Amino acid sequence: MILKKILLSTLFLGFIFSCSNSFAQETEAIIESVYSEVLDETRVLRVHLPMEYSPDSTYDVLYATDGEWNTPYIDYIRNFAVIEGFMPEIILVGIENIYIDSVNQRRRDFLLNKYPVETQTGNTDAFTSFLSDEVIPFIENKYPTSGKRILYGHSLGGLYAGHIFLEQPDLFDGYMALDPAFWWGGRELMERTSKVLPQKTYSDVFFWVAGLTQSADGMGIIEMDSIITSINPNGVRWKSVNYPDETHISIRLKGIYDGLKFLYSDVSFERR
Repeated sequence: MILKKILLSTLFLGFIFSCSNSFAQETEAIIESVYSEVLDETRVLRVHLPMEYSPDSTYDVLYATDGEWNTPYIDYIRNFAVIEGFMPEIILVGIENIYIDSVNQRRRDFLLNKYPVETQTGNTDAFTSFLSDEVIPFIENKYPTSGKRILYGHSLGGLYAGHIFLEQPDLFDGYMALDPAFWWGGRELMERTSKVLPQKTYSDVFFWVAGLTQSADGMGIIEMDSIITSINPNGVRWKSVNYPDETHISIRLKGIYDGLKFLYSDVSFERR
């Protein structure tokens, strides 16, 4: 009886081991520090290379705001999607927030204008210059990149992604906004989108927005979807989805997975 249990246990462990390659694993983060002249501060980047990284290959790069929170689960989901054949290997760069006197400065970096009740807003242009003039050149000079860039943001980070999609469409090739706070500032971003988007020129840019069924209207997601759909800009692959039975936090898992699949659905690549 004991031998039988040992045999069954051995067979079970062998089965689990044989299946282990089907499950994604986290890759170790490479911590990079970049001194920003435009922000006058040192910022931390969390770089996750592909599972089968080769310096002789080139890779698309996904830049994630709120890097200290977002990169761990994006790394895992990215690897799972690669294993399942939904996307090619890519480099993930998490841009960590900076804390001054224990206060997170993400509002300073992501929000567009200063408001009387919000003292930490209105530095978006400087943060964008930090990305375009310092972070991106640093990554593209140090790692073998393809030149294709994706910007990911959640909540206020999603609002920021929508802002860059509208104001600097050439900076990234793809934009992912999960449960974005499009309502911010009296729905200012939607007003600007209605006026500015028809004048913009895009070249094969994708914009993915994911929200919650129960709050998409209040977040401004439904209105933004209506605006972009009615304008229907050339050169933009646009998709907006709303999930039931999710939360502001849990949507990040489903949203990034479906967003990456959407991004690479029409792209030819060598499967792992």
